[in-house]
Amino acid sequence: MREQRMSEMLTKMNVAGLIKSWKLKTIFLLLVFTPFVAMPTEAVASCDTESSNNLSSTTPDSLSSGGSCSGYISTSTDVDWYYIYVGSSGTISLSLTVPSTKDYDLELYGPSYTWIDGSYYGTPNESIIYTTTTTGYYFVRIYGYSGSNSPTSTYTLSYSFTSSGSPPTVSTNAASSVTYNSATLNGTVNPNGLSTSVWFNWGTTTSYGNASGVADAGSGTTTTSWQSTLSGASSCTTYNFRFVASNSAGTTYGSNATYRFCLYKQWCCIYQHHISNPDPLLLGFRLWIFTDAVQ
Repeated sequence: MREQRMSEMLTKMNVAGLIKSWKLKTIFLLLVFTPFVAMPTEAVASCDTESSNNLSSTTPDSLSSGGSCSGYISTSTDVDWYYIYVGSSGTISLSLTVPSTKDYDLELYGPSYTWIDGSYYGTPNESIIYTTTTTGYYFVRIYGYSGSNSPTSTYTLSYSFTSSGSPPTVSTNAASSVTYNSATLNGTVNPNGLSTSVWFNWGTTTSYGNASGVADAGSGTTTTSWQSTLSGASSCTTYNFRFVASNSAGTTYGSNATYRFCLYKQWCCIYQHHISNPDPLLLGFRLWIFTDAVQ
């Protein structure tokens, strides 16, 4: 039986072998010529809550890195599909835990529904580890070997992705446009090829305690500048801040920087003489006013 399973696996890897029978021709046409936007028309798994397959759905269920889904292979013809999104080069790890005495198979397909890898060991656990440099949607297929199924016992599919990219490179730059109640915080980031989010931490100590809104810095490989304007600061107070960036490879914290608001009063004396109607009460009076300055 294992020899037969190995033969089937080799057949999947050989395009010429796929066209040896009408049934395999059908599979080949499905995998190669199905448009990317069209999801599989086979029964679709419902993550964690599946009690039966939804035959009217054409969308596979999503699976996130670090997560798992439970489902049923409830009939001899049941097939469950999942999809995962890969945003950078790295390693896809799939693990399938099968109900006791059952024999389920696990397969991975690429963004164009091309078969990539399969696990056909016939043991309670199947696994696939695949290193990819192509981003996009990948598809996972689960089915029972030779009609193996259980409408009452679930399988568990687990998925993780390890990025092969680098954490972002960041720097914290000096604050600018400092006034008595606002300042512009500055920083730079290089996403190093991975989708990256950026923000500023700030506060009156190096524990910060506050954060600006999170912004999308993209997934480029060049350094770009970012700013965030803060307002409503207290007078004569030193504020700490740093620039932070995070992607799938890690989080990088920029060095600490400071700025200081200080408001003081500057006396001004204006002399005004009442000339048209001299009045001893108005003649030669002094008008004192306050003006604000930043230190």
